[in-house]
Amino acid sequence: MAEYELAELIVLHAEAATDIFSIFLTIISAYLIAAFVGGTRLARSQAIILNSMFVVSSLVSSYRCVEALRYQLYYTEKLKLIAPDSPHTVSVAFLYVISVVFLVAILASIKFMWDIRHHRAD
Repeated sequence: MAEYELAELIVLHAEAATDIFSIFLTIISAYLIAAFVGGTRLARSQAIILNSMFVVSSLVSSYRCVEALRYQLYYTEKLKLIAPDSPHTVSVAFLYVISVVFLVAILASIKFMWDIRHHRAD
């Protein structure tokens, strides 16, 4: 594969990761707003449905984002073999960090819903 093609694949996967991250933030925001506005009024079955949809959609979007970044890393390493002076860089550590960030955001959102639904007067 030519240098230009690899560079284009790197940029495409970076853009895909950015788009997917935006979708993830939208899912998180919608869930937190729904929890804050109507969390106490939800029936148990409604809360289970909402939580299930949130967990599945947020896990899928976070997985797809990490996959896009992984492909970006793969093509960056391929490009470095052809053109060592290429400015494209991605760290393997970043994949782990962003995965932890996704997981913490999901768990914190679920905790937020739990606190809203099980509110105790202090």
